[in-house]
Amino acid sequence: MTAFSWRRYGEVGVLLEFVDSPHVLSAYRRLRTVSQFDECVPGATTIYVEMAGTSPSLVAALAQRCVNDSSDDAPATTEIRSHTIDVHYDGADLADVAAFTGLTVDEVVGVHSTGVYTVSFLGFSRGFAYLAGLDPRIVVPRLASPRTSVPAGSVAMGAGYTGIYPMSSPGGWRLLGTTTAELFDPSSDPPNILSAGDQVRFNAI
Repeated sequence: MTAFSWRRYGEVGVLLEFVDSPHVLSAYRRLRTVSQFDECVPGATTIYVEMAGTSPSLVAALAQRCVNDSSDDAPATTEIRSHTIDVHYDGADLADVAAFTGLTVDEVVGVHSTGVYTVSFLGFSRGFAYLAGLDPRIVVPRLASPRTSVPAGSVAMGAGYTGIYPMSSPGGWRLLGTTTAELFDPSSDPPNILSAGDQVRFNAI
């Protein structure tokens, strides 16, 4: 059984609070199959759910049943989408990451580019996906002093996640490389190319 607490969030929403990210992703994959929810938005350790005209306690109860329903007629998990993103490993922090981890630059690139990552949640800026699954060998802390501007398309990692900056913005993650992949298109529906639960691989070019 996946345990979570809940609290009312805003006028009609409910915030489900989990112990860690893996529980969130598993719960989210089940919750998104329930058509009654008007909104279902994952975070690092939370999921926001909303159902018009329903009391928060009933929404939480439905979520609990859905998350822990192991019967044969439980909703099937939504098909997982997979993306491969080409990366030039030319990041400004590659040498520092290598020195911090005790690996060579080529080894850092090899470890990062052979990983299979899962979109845990989106946040920080439009289209920014937090990718879980970083190999422990290359987990490093964020920069002590964030950059005031990180170029769009920068592939970076920090705090146990890796990700891509869809647009120029401040940032404290360590830069590994660059990509020309467009991850946010305001003219599309939805505008985010990556969604929670998607799998991502990086191809070193």
